Amino acid sequence: MAPTYRILSRNENNGSPAEGAGVHRRKMFEWRRLASAACLVLLACVQGSYGQAPTGNWSASVTLDSGNVMTQPAISGPADVATAVWTSGQSSATSLKVAQKTSGVNLWQVAAMAEGGITLPPVVAESSDGTAIAGMSAVGYPTVSTRNGFNASWGPQVTLSSGGVYLWRLFLDGQDNAVALTSDNCPSTCSTYVADRPYGGSWTTKLINGNGTTYGAISALNASGMMAAVFVGVQGSALNITVRTRTSSTGAWTAAQQLWSGTGTVTPQVAVAIDVNGLVTVAWNVYANGGYTSLEASQGQAGSSTWSAPVILDSVASGYNVQSPVVAAVPVTGDVVAAWSRRTTVSAIETSYLSRGGSWSAPVAVNTPSANGAGKPSLAASPDGSLVALTWVSSFSKTAAAFNAAVENPATHQWTPPALLSTTGDLSSQPVVTCGPSGTATAVWLGTKHYSVVAATYK
Repeated sequence: MAPTYRILSRNENNGSPAEGAGVHRRKMFEWRRLASAACLVLLACVQGSYGQAPTGNWSASVTLDSGNVMTQPAISGPADVATAVWTSGQSSATSLKVAQKTSGVNLWQVAAMAEGGITLPPVVAESSDGTAIAGMSAVGYPTVSTRNGFNASWGPQVTLSSGGVYLWRLFLDGQDNAVALTSDNCPSTCSTYVADRPYGGSWTTKLINGNGTTYGAISALNASGMMAAVFVGVQGSALNITVRTRTSSTGAWTAAQQLWSGTGTVTPQVAVAIDVNGLVTVAWNVYANGGYTSLEASQGQAGSSTWSAPVILDSVASGYNVQSPVVAAVPVTGDVVAAWSRRTTVSAIETSYLSRGGSWSAPVAVNTPSANGAGKPSLAASPDGSLVALTWVSSFSKTAAAFNAAVENPATHQWTPPALLSTTGDLSSQPVVTCGPSGTATAVWLGTKHYSVVAATYK
């Protein structure tokens, strides 16, 4: 499962297969669907399949690019194989870099794919069969390119809409149908679009929020094509968080449902995840009296207008911070895992889990709380329920920061001791992680001391 994403605060190819190949692909997906169902049944019946603690280790880090890295990296894929993207260069001479990870080893092939003025962090989505979608804004508009397999070439760039890009995400469902979510001209006059592309077909873009008052949108998609889109907007002097869902790429979007509203506050940071059955979890923090003083969450079913009352996961006194929430759904166990950074007199990365039909657990610190500070975390869960991976940055000084990683057994919710993956003395930042089956994970991050992109694998 790809990592979940969040809305930041204000401060912070169309390849068409031959008909015969299409028939073969439909049969392949049917077998993959049946095999996945059989695996879920087996894992549900045999506790030992996912009940043991993770036993892997993080590899030594490898540098993918250095010298002129411009933006934070993004990663997607089943971890043993994965695709990472970032931009490199200077000013208008920036290029999109794409790195493909070889199965089972920490070896990468890095290439430049697109040129010209790419200023926003690119995005990527990769499925288990090597289909991938890479997104960029090479001409100021949301542009995508598709790869139909691990060894296939990237197709031509396709522009999805004519508006500028503020926030956007890419997804592939279990049939390799692609979805893109974009917001333009934010934060003052923001419109949000969803673009759909059936495998082998063309992109179709629809406006799903055009009221011109949102700070941006974020979304999540499951293997069945169920989707949730969450908006942070303004009505008069009040901020609000609303959500819309659909049950398929051709289904209608529900009316916007308000999850939270506040007056005179700073923009919330928001995270969203959706499980295999379409249960959507939205988490956000609330700013009051000098800091993000609480973290809240709500759940609702895709296609439904009913959402649970917000539950407070964590809270601190005025002037302190509970921030940077991330959420991941674990398909096999049916749990949801949330993580965030918590700063009082010391800083910690806290986690909580919600079992299906249960309640959120008490927050647990994954790292040893310290005065060094804790940055934005990244969180992902494997599709077979074997692993949850969490990465974050701890700040030691203005010139050095450490990149850390920990993994959890989803059945017992026990976290391994944090592993230090970054180079001593570097200003590591912007870590992202993806998980695969059989207890694998791959992380990439930005080493800002040498302007480099670095990666490591857990296996």
